[in-house]
Amino acid sequence: MPRGSGMSPTRRRNRKPTGSSPEALAARLPDDLRSLEGVGTPSEYQALRGHVADWLDHAAPGQGQVQASAVMTAAGLSAAEFYRIALEAGQKQAGPSAHNQGAPHALRNR
Repeated sequence: MPRGSGMSPTRRRNRKPTGSSPEALAARLPDDLRSLEGVGTPSEYQALRGHVADWLDHAAPGQGQVQASAVMTAAGLSAAEFYRIALEAGQKQAGPSAHNQGAPHALRNR
């Protein structure tokens, strides 16, 4: 058992999230803040993050800006997930021919 922790590594890993942990707070997010659906631009993503931070300030006072990213990540709403969805949507809109064109236009026409 590590010194000063008071519990074995196994017990520490198996603990349930506390009320103020990002995972516990993510589980309490309202339904309208649980999805990236309809969030299509980085500014819309930042607006969603602001709404999550506002909700956190109400649910866990003083934690809005501190834990917003961690709570969003725990809820599956990370910036990486937003960009993955946005890039996949862009590829679908561009179609298969745009994906297979290879070099940028300026390099192909040399």
